[in-house]
Amino acid sequence: MVDPLYPRETYPREGYPTESYPADGYDPARGAAGGRSSRRPTVRAAGLWAGGLATAVVAALVVLVGLMAARGVLDVPVAGPRTDRLIGDSPGLTYAMMAGAVALVGTALLHALLLAVPSPLKFFGWIGGLTTAAFALAPLALHSDLLAAVAAGVINLVAGTAITVLLISVGNATSEPAE
Repeated sequence: MVDPLYPRETYPREGYPTESYPADGYDPARGAAGGRSSRRPTVRAAGLWAGGLATAVVAALVVLVGLMAARGVLDVPVAGPRTDRLIGDSPGLTYAMMAGAVALVGTALLHALLLAVPSPLKFFGWIGGLTTAAFALAPLALHSDLLAAVAAGVINLVAGTAITVLLISVGNATSEPAE
């Protein structure tokens, strides 16, 4: 006896869109759970870290240009006392190297977010934006010279924005979300 609710005959393939599915109707890449996949996102780590290194160079150069503008054009003593050298002193170079280090830490954070969370670039944007805001406001609490504090805050704001925007772009170019 044949159950009328579950006939043994199959539906004809004509009239149904099947071009995106293999001949047997099952796509292992999509999984068996309603099209959801347990695949992890794909991250091209070499490209991500190369972009992170390039971002570190840009961040260091942003700080050096900012120091040249503040010290040379505006005559504001940012990152140390007034000297005859615009950028060649130890505090200025340390400031630039720290900006590069922050970019590399940001790259590590972005790599972890790309592998672990949904919408990683949105989360990274928020984390980078709030961190940039904190670093832009920090000199106002730490410096007694208001002009030097504002100049350092502007340098931090531009460097942090460059790091965040460039790393989001790098993350977008070097990752593919799981389907």
